Amino acid sequence: MRRTAQPGTEASLRKEIDELQRRQVNYGELTPPLAELVHQQEPKIEALIEGLGALQSVSFKGVGPGGASIYAVKFVNGALEWRILLAPDGKVSASGFEKLP
Repeated sequence: MRRTAQPGTEASLRKEIDELQRRQVNYGELTPPLAELVHQQEPKIEALIEGLGALQSVSFKGVGPGGASIYAVKFVNGALEWRILLAPDGKVSASGFEKLP
């Protein structure tokens, strides 16, 4: 089992956060099923990310059971645990987060 971040996940995560903050999601960088899910929930996700303020840091925490890279993402007004997985073609195939206390 992999114990390091999947190559490219941190850069993809930072780009995803930037796009959400600017309200300009690039659906071409997501697999079609994930693009559909993000499109449906985009207003809620963007509002949450906007409320957290500026990005402060992204730190790798580990690898989840499904192979996703797990990051602690700190913002000015809160923190998230973010899981991200890339498909073989480099597109984001899974991405999700939950608030940290």
